[in-house]
Amino acid sequence: MSVGRMQISDAQFPILYFCVEQEITNKFGSAFASAEEQDLSWHAAKLTVREALLMDENKKTVGFTETGRREISAEDHKLLAAAEHASEQAWAPNSGFHVGAALLLEDGTIVSGNNQENTAYPSGLCAERVAVFYAGAHYPQIKPIRIAVCGYHPERKAEEKPAFPCGGCLQVLWEYQQRFNTDLELLLFNEHKVYRFSDIGQLLPFAFRLNEPRA
Repeated sequence: MSVGRMQISDAQFPILYFCVEQEITNKFGSAFASAEEQDLSWHAAKLTVREALLMDENKKTVGFTETGRREISAEDHKLLAAAEHASEQAWAPNSGFHVGAALLLEDGTIVSGNNQENTAYPSGLCAERVAVFYAGAHYPQIKPIRIAVCGYHPERKAEEKPAFPCGGCLQVLWEYQQRFNTDLELLLFNEHKVYRFSDIGQLLPFAFRLNEPRA
């Protein structure tokens, strides 16, 4: 097992910073009484973001642990196998990219899902959300422990790196762990490697939250 830092590329980083700026604008842009207060608050918020994300190059990374498939526990092997089996049943006629997800609940139940594409693209659904929404509908009181995800093109499966959830799925997973006041562990894997993240917040540090109600 090794502890690593996942580099955020120069191409990805401006997008992340832009998204953070947009969130600050959405949350604080119209919340201040005067333009002067708004400008000052905006400036302070931008400085905070820059300190967290830009000023220290070492912070342009995400922490995780990496292990080989043979090094994981029997419980994790079972979870990965469920995700792989789900991926084989994916409906992906448009992208050809198969994704499987398997969610482990506190009572030992494993709920799996796969991507379901549709010609009208927004009408499809990602594997992670298929699994989580099924668990929320059928096991609403049982705490989630861990979710495993794999993704690949079938003809290039042996070459694929572990696939990462999209932003929408990360938001759903983050809110799911918040709902149970827990850390949902995330395992991303391919045929050889497993990346382990201790909670969803590691990959979504600026999750969307509704503003607190105003008195």
